[in-house]
Amino acid sequence: MKVLIVSTNRERTPYPVLPVGPCLVAARLEEEGFEAVVADLMWEDDPPRAAAAAVARERPDVVGVSMRNIDNSDLIETKYFVPEAAELFAALRLATKAPIVLGGAAAAIEPERLFRALGPDAILYGDAEERFPAWLRGRERGDPRLDLPGLVVEHEGRLVHNPLHSSEPIDGLPDAALFRYVDMKRYMRREGVYPIQTKRGCGFTCTYCTYGTLEGIRYRFRPPADVVDEIERAHREGASFFEFVDAVFSHPPIQARGVLNGILDRRLPVKLTAAGFNPVGVTEDLVALMRRAGFIATTCTVESASDTVLERMQKGFRREAVSRLATWLPRNGIPAVWVFLVGSPGENPDTVAETFEFIDREIPRRDLVYLTHGVRVYPGTGLERSLRAEGLIGPQADLLEPFFYLSPELPRDWYFEHLAAFARAHPNVVHSFEAQQPIVDTLTRACMYLPLPKPRWRVLPYLRRFVDPFRAMRRDLLDDHPFPVVPSLPAGARAGAGG
Repeated sequence: MKVLIVSTNRERTPYPVLPVGPCLVAARLEEEGFEAVVADLMWEDDPPRAAAAAVARERPDVVGVSMRNIDNSDLIETKYFVPEAAELFAALRLATKAPIVLGGAAAAIEPERLFRALGPDAILYGDAEERFPAWLRGRERGDPRLDLPGLVVEHEGRLVHNPLHSSEPIDGLPDAALFRYVDMKRYMRREGVYPIQTKRGCGFTCTYCTYGTLEGIRYRFRPPADVVDEIERAHREGASFFEFVDAVFSHPPIQARGVLNGILDRRLPVKLTAAGFNPVGVTEDLVALMRRAGFIATTCTVESASDTVLERMQKGFRREAVSRLATWLPRNGIPAVWVFLVGSPGENPDTVAETFEFIDREIPRRDLVYLTHGVRVYPGTGLERSLRAEGLIGPQADLLEPFFYLSPELPRDWYFEHLAAFARAHPNVVHSFEAQQPIVDTLTRACMYLPLPKPRWRVLPYLRRFVDPFRAMRRDLLDDHPFPVVPSLPAGARAGAGG
């Protein structure tokens, strides 16, 4: 049986992300005796046409579609990917009679609504490395396998939806074999970050986060030796810059230490970064170990420097811990991107002032600060539950479409005036509206041809001089935003009320 896996993700901000999930599934399928091909749409200008061409070329028995994101979680420059996916599914239906199975992280967000919106033959969300081969084997035997966790399918006139009740261990995951399935050279020209998972699951309970839905709240560890084996193999094939893409790489520290010590034991000359890093359980000794193992940068997903907001978000740490991190990282020579999310419950002018004061006094000017505004309300999160309890989201609200919360205690005019002044005084502060501007993508692509050290985000403070992030922003932008924002509802109205 031949399976074509179509990777739909085309987001390139801040850099193109390699389709590690689709490649892992393809590698597992080949281990199980199936023939697997990956069609990566990252660089395609016309994705439906490219997907249809891949079907015509490969003539698969089954098509798997991997969808990474529902939207880009950005209130100011919102991108909603479901309409694009619907066009892709329509093109695939015209191109083949083969069954189409939807997977990927996005499939776990409102899976029943996504099933109705896109019309696949089945959805399989959660860990797909074991479930997809099992579904295919069942199809070969004429057994529809209606018992699989994370399955959504229409059967005998009714919709079957099996929620995830457990997750498979990930010991023995196949090598993602990215060099075999995708054009690695093109990715490496843009940034060249090779994604590595050391575990799945997240033990934190941040109110806005979907990791608990996507991977579960129980950690499932890969043996550190397996992780280092994968890094070593990819390094032999030409990768030199690796990014740990765990929800939080540094927690629990024992797993992070096991991987870092393994890299040092083998004396691998690699460069490392992490997509998720927070202060919980971190000591300066761990930061020093990171540097010795090859860390040249990290992303600190702290979200706020106000204890009031951190507590409401249930981040699990306080400002004092963030301050320690802001001391230890530069002292050990690791620059960072600091991510702050403004507008969550409890946010007000005083809490914003605390965060701005922290950025000004404690974050080194060589570090990059990335500010986002408003919180995307996703199904299954603590934020969704609290807003429903308050009556701000009705029982029929469709959270598949982008729906944002912005604290009513934070006056918009005040916030954007202060943000404008603060950003202009701090060249290392970039916010989401600015990052989405076409000139930023043009300039960052131009950097590919310059001998700049990685990570290239370190040039963004200099690029800011070419972009006025507020030039195109109307003061009433949020009021006119096409997607729902909780505080913008008319008096007496409730989101989703009345169906």
